[in-house]
Amino acid sequence: MFRHRRLLIFLISLISIPAYSNEFQGISYKVESSVVLSDGDYSPFWLTSNRYGLSSIKNNWGVLKAGATYTKSFNNNWKLETGLEVAAMHNTNSDFVIQQLMPTFHTRDFSYQ
Repeated sequence: MFRHRRLLIFLISLISIPAYSNEFQGISYKVESSVVLSDGDYSPFWLTSNRYGLSSIKNNWGVLKAGATYTKSFNNNWKLETGLEVAAMHNTNSDFVIQQLMPTFHTRDFSYQ
């Protein structure tokens, strides 16, 4: 039984990489997942830290993140960028989080974020 548990943990950890990323007509998007499995009452701090605020002290939790960015260039060196990143989580304090919402305007001499 213990050998199969380690194999299962290894296979699930392979999922915890960026799954898909692409760009199409100024829209780039990505989907990624992360799974943390631990045996005990809580997840160790070193295992859950540095995840951009998407973590839990509970054991056995996971995150599915999706994001999109739109870039459009106009005449006279104007450029508009906007982006959104959301996360759906399991066994955490929140089930759904808007991780980032970003509007950016660029000109030749000025940038506003």
